[in-house]
Amino acid sequence: MRKEEVFRSIKEIMYEVAPAKIVEEITYESSPIEDFAFDSMDVMDMFIKIQERYGLYDDNFNDLLTRGKDGFDVRTLDAICNTFIDRI
Repeated sequence: MRKEEVFRSIKEIMYEVAPAKIVEEITYESSPIEDFAFDSMDVMDMFIKIQERYGLYDDNFNDLLTRGKDGFDVRTLDAICNTFIDRI
């Protein structure tokens, strides 16, 4: 799967999770936490929806989600895309 496809999916999911928080253009350099004020629940909801969309149901992936910043890079959408592309 191409990175652009994953990026578009993540953008759609961000709008589903917290539409009121999307106040500017979403780019690869955007940070869900810093640019859109996503809290931990928003981030978890976003990851769960991505997981469901792509059928990523393995224990290793769930472990990444629950370890937070030490296990999963959420600083930018580019980093999030790269993490998911490696698993799709």
